[in-house]
Amino acid sequence: MKKSFFIFLVTIMFITGVATAGSLLTVVVDGDKVKFPDQKPYINQDNRTMVPVRFVSEELGYKVKWESAKKQVTITNGSSSVILTLGSRYMKINGKTEKMDTAATLVSGRTFVPIRFVSQSLDSSIKYDSKTKTISIKQPEPEPTPPPKPTPTPTPTPAPENGTTYTVEKGDTVYSISKRFGIQQADLVSWNGIVNNHIVPGQVLIVGEEALPEKPETDLALSGKVIVVDPGHGGMDSGAIGSDGATKEKTINLAVSKMLQTNLKNLGATVVMTRSADTSCDPGAGDLQDELQCRVDVATEYGADIFVSVHSNWYSSPLQDGSELFYNQFPCDLSEEYCKEGSVNGDPVGSQKLATSIWNELKTVVGSSPRGLDGSTHYYVNRKNSMPSVLVELGYMSNAVELNKLKNPSVQQQFADEIRDGIVNYFK
Repeated sequence: MKKSFFIFLVTIMFITGVATAGSLLTVVVDGDKVKFPDQKPYINQDNRTMVPVRFVSEELGYKVKWESAKKQVTITNGSSSVILTLGSRYMKINGKTEKMDTAATLVSGRTFVPIRFVSQSLDSSIKYDSKTKTISIKQPEPEPTPPPKPTPTPTPTPAPENGTTYTVEKGDTVYSISKRFGIQQADLVSWNGIVNNHIVPGQVLIVGEEALPEKPETDLALSGKVIVVDPGHGGMDSGAIGSDGATKEKTINLAVSKMLQTNLKNLGATVVMTRSADTSCDPGAGDLQDELQCRVDVATEYGADIFVSVHSNWYSSPLQDGSELFYNQFPCDLSEEYCKEGSVNGDPVGSQKLATSIWNELKTVVGSSPRGLDGSTHYYVNRKNSMPSVLVELGYMSNAVELNKLKNPSVQQQFADEIRDGIVNYFK
């Protein structure tokens, strides 16, 4: 680590010695060129290379936490951590204070950090090509992990005389199979001796006495579509807290979103997540509006066909329950927060169609709230997006019964399956 750090430090000193403040820098990580949608890397007045902190979290895989009150950004990688304060030339490396020759700074609402701090927490190699003004960062190969022990394939249960069987395919779940054949999950589990809802491709299941229905034409139904999935909240913003006083909304949102991501990928879609871990979309965001705008920017940058934001609800009454689904049809009231320009979604007709398609599938999971579909609420991510956009409220965390459902992985998978089916129907 010390040797690699020395090499890294010498490289960065070389880089900053040959690049100029007016240079257009290119950054490559593990062979892939990094796209910077808004603010670009630059050489500051101290002749040091500065990069957006979002690059650190998204491209290098570090965890980034922003504390606005202290104006501090904490970057961690495993057991190592670096704390930088905006405007300060002092940083903490694993608790030890050291002085830098430059400082983290804020540029157009984005936090920039000196790239040399990478050497303090990751054994990376860095090269600089003076002809092309390219910084190449190569991260170390992860330690190989032993292959998992193969899961034994359960012995198929013989079908009853004249009974119907079904061979499990990749992506199938107990829930999706029972729904397709119109049978109870409990019956499917009982008939086939299924343990912990575990099934594997190739396994033959008894699904009833009726004739096998034709398979829906959903294979690769989303090929060529770009879909942004937005797990609500994240990082310092936990969202709502459940009636048990412990469950955080951000955790449920991310779990369902990852299941939805897998579902959509299995149908050929390109899926972009606004966050894939317990982080915010923009760790350097100065306020909530900057964070929400980051999520809109991701959809714009990738040219998304649709945008789906996943949330869990809360209300003062513990009796309130049911799913809700929001889209945006009308300009917001100029007196509302974050509504100075009176914006409206760029495709309100498409948003309504998408919302209706998903709602027709989703409302059966935990039940329907009296509000159901709502096209008049002006959520920022809906009205600021140019493509069809919806915000799904899965259920109420303030309702103890519903919270237990929201925490259940099987129910979470049902949410992901129903939202997927609604999206497929939208594109038909």
